[in-house]
Amino acid sequence: MPFYATEHGCRLVMVTHMNGDIIGSNHFWFRKVDFESADLVALAEAFRHFFYANNGIKDYIVDDIHWSMRLVDERAYDGEVYLRDEGDDGEDITELYSLNDALVLTMYTGHRGRAYRGRLYFFGWAEDALTEGVFNAAAQNAFYISLDAMQVAAALAGWTWGVRTSQIDKVPQIPRFITAITSTAIRSGIPGTQMRRAARP
Repeated sequence: MPFYATEHGCRLVMVTHMNGDIIGSNHFWFRKVDFESADLVALAEAFRHFFYANNGIKDYIVDDIHWSMRLVDERAYDGEVYLRDEGDDGEDITELYSLNDALVLTMYTGHRGRAYRGRLYFFGWAEDALTEGVFNAAAQNAFYISLDAMQVAAALAGWTWGVRTSQIDKVPQIPRFITAITSTAIRSGIPGTQMRRAARP
């Protein structure tokens, strides 16, 4: 697959492990003008607020789940890669609900069109995060708390969380660019997957 540079862009891959195996990942895009190696370290430290925020997601993620991070400088093909694994884990001792079912977050930037929106599919939830098969208000609120804590910490380190745009009206954008996220929404508490994306409300 060809590489396309992302202006001022860092891709943070949140890798999810379970019982020693990698079971999936989520990709977060961040922007900072002229960032350096030390800035990648600072971003990783800021992102830990997503895992550890008080009353956040760790209370609803099963304790078999373990997270690590891979931060990639996407400004150039041979950009720096920074790895971080500190044993960030879920803390819920109830049973895993399903690895195939995710809480779906839509990310908005204030600009119209799909090129400026993103979606995040987050999995690893414990059974008590759902009520009658739907993510309950407590789990959804915990997710928002974790996201807010991460976004604030990242901003204090000079980073902007955003949506990466690769094309507009089918026209490739070179370089790719990142637009700041202005709001997020869990549009439905119904579990979703990438496979069911087209059928979601």
